[in-house]
Parts: sequence; structure tokens; C-alpha cells
Amino acid sequence: TNQGEPKFNPDGTSYTEPWGRPQNDGPALRVITLVQFAKYLIKNGEKEYVLNTLYHPSLPARSVIKIDLEYVSHHHNEPDFDLWEEIKGEHFYTKMAQKAALSMGASLARTLGDEGSYSWYSTQAKNIHNKLEEFWDDETKYIHSTINRVEGIDKPTRLDSSVFLSVLHSGKVEEVFDYGNPQILSTVERLITNFKD
Repeated sequence: TNQGEPKFNPDGTSYTEPWGRPQNDGPALRVITLVQFAKYLIKNGEKEYVLNTLYHPSLPARSVIKIDLEYVSHHHNEPDFDLWEEIKGEHFYTKMAQKAALSMGASLARTLGDEGSYSWYSTQAKNIHNKLEEFWDDETKYIHSTINRVEGIDKPTRLDSSVFLSVLHSGKVEEVFDYGNPQILSTVERLITNFKD
């Protein structure tokens, strides 16, 4: 299946009518959740279950975490729809989830002896980190929620709550914007000021 597909029919087939697609935050968010679960299982002596069910190192990927990591690592440079399903472009929220997923996936790959994937996922996570820096606007003093809009609603201010939601949903991962980051705090302050009235 297409990992970026946002909508499915009750029988599991893809919804093929017009819709905002792809939505690439989903695969990344699944990885964030399932890697935490896999690490819990490994800590509790269930490494074989993780290798057989959640993350098998083989390619082509055939386990849920590996499938999503491969999708994220090969599609993070492509425009997609934001979490509100309104704008196609590059989104801070999606990039944060992708960066966190690849960092966490790299760590899991190393734990499971998959050094080639560790290297690939780590490199892609660094590439996304560099891209995240482009969302900061020195003039407005906040992080733009979307850059390089392709289609969808035009939000001229690009100020959106999805920026702080990205911090909450991506977890604590090295080199990711976190709760105390001055740029995140400046963005939150700007959102509060804009909604005060």
C-alpha cells in the first residue's frame, strides 16, 4: 500500500476519490509510537518478537516499522499535505515527525544490528534537520508552518498551532526543536499575542 495514503475504505482498500494526498506525517508518527513499543519489548526480553514482527532488517521491507522507515527515508523531500489537510507543500509538523522517526528508527536499527539502515536513516535525519532550519523567519521571529506551498489554501502569515503540536507529537529526540528552544517559544508567544483579542 501507499504509506502516504490518508484515507481507506472499510474493506481496507485505498479511497481513490479526490483528497489531499499524500499525507506523510502518518508513517512517521507510526514509527515514533512503534519504536517506543519495540524498545519496551526489547528491554523486557522480547527481542525476537520485535525482529519477527515489528522490525525485520530485510529489504524489501516486510515489517511495519521498517516499511514506514523506508517510506519516510525515501519520500521526505516530496511535498505533501499538512495535518489539517489544507495545504500541499513542506510542513514543519511533518518534517519534525519525520526527523524524530528517522532518528528513533536509526537507534532501533543499531540495537538490532542493522548497521546499513542505521547509517541511512541517520543521514536522512540530518538532512531533515537542516531543512527544519529553513522554516524560521528572522523578520517575523517565528517558525513558518509551511514553506514552498504547491497548492491548497494560502495562509499568508504561515503562523499555525501545528508548530507547537509538532514538538508535543515528535517526542524528545536529539537535535530536534524541543520545548525550550527559543524559536519554538517565540512562535508560541506570537500565537498567544495573535489570539489575545
